[in-house]
Amino acid sequence: MLTKTIAIFGASGTTGSAIATSLAKNYRLLLFAHEPTALARLERVIMEQVPGADIECMGCAADVTWEADVIISTVPLVQEEELASKIEPFTNRKTLISVSSYEDGFNLVASKALKATRQLQQLFPGAKVVGLFNVPFDNEWHGPTVMTGSDEEALQLAEEILTYTENYRELKNKIVA
Repeated sequence: MLTKTIAIFGASGTTGSAIATSLAKNYRLLLFAHEPTALARLERVIMEQVPGADIECMGCAADVTWEADVIISTVPLVQEEELASKIEPFTNRKTLISVSSYEDGFNLVASKALKATRQLQQLFPGAKVVGLFNVPFDNEWHGPTVMTGSDEEALQLAEEILTYTENYRELKNKIVA
């Protein structure tokens, strides 16, 4: 079996770095963030924890997306449209996993999560979009509380990838729509 290549956008943030560190043992990672110094620091930390990890820090969003089998976005929901303008042409037939938090942290209902995933699907029409929502918002990655999407294969892939993350726990809500 070939190792999947996973691109992580927002890799230098709290959630992105936690996910990258957790996945480094099992996947080839392409890391992207607007802070090259923070990315280099993250790469050093991961290489200390996982010697031999296959990691590349990249400076071009399009190249990161082009090379990836799976795309994980940890950028805030309000920045997803900007990200789409840079990478959407390269997401066709790929699984795009959006790992997001609602800053209000409360009253996350299924309809709100589902609406956000449908909006992402409109931004990335050729991709198989999966939304993972981390509640409550406290700047820590606790693993997702809600998973949404319309492609069963993409949902299964996202859940498989999640099993390798440090704080994985069984999903409380899985919504297929």
